[in-house]
Amino acid sequence: MDSRITRLRRRLEKDAAKPELIKTIRGVGYRYPRR
Repeated sequence: MDSRITRLRRRLEKDAAKPELIKTIRGVGYRYPRR
C-alpha cells in the first residue's frame, strides 16, 4: 500500500515531499480532500 501511495503522490502532487492531496494520518490511514 505504501508504495502505491508513493507512486500516486509522485504523479499527482506538485512536491511529493510535502503532500497536499494525499495526507498520511499516523495510526489511521490516508486522507483525501473533499471536492
